Amino acid sequence: ETFCPSICQCDDSLLETSCSGSKLDSVPILLNPSLRSLHLAHNHIASLRQSVSFYGELRRLDLSHNGLHSLGLLHFQPLGQLEWLNVSNNLVSSLEMESFSGIASLTALDLSANRLTRLTDDLFSDLPSLVTLILSGNKIQTG
Repeated sequence: ETFCPSICQCDDSLLETSCSGSKLDSVPILLNPSLRSLHLAHNHIASLRQSVSFYGELRRLDLSHNGLHSLGLLHFQPLGQLEWLNVSNNLVSSLEMESFSGIASLTALDLSANRLTRLTDDLFSDLPSLVTLILSGNKIQTG
């Protein structure tokens, strides 16, 4: 039996944890390290730092509706099996190619309702498996 904070719901058989709406200001690091799915929506997580690197088996990560200003560089690199990433409804204003380094297995990325204004041509070049990209609700300049 792994540690599960009282503010979270943990299912060790499905390797899924939800700490959504728990007023967290950081990613919890004492959860089951073998988690496949981690839901942290509707919290107050403004920065990722290295906290997500504790969960190298993750397939799904929901960071929507937080106060994230940045995805940082290489924070997702240890998540080599990540397939679904939701960072919608945050305050992200810029992205670097290195923001997505190491997650070549990602098939779905939701960046909707952020503060993005421009995207570089090579931004998603490290994501060869990407099938779904959602950018609605941003003010991206074209031309």
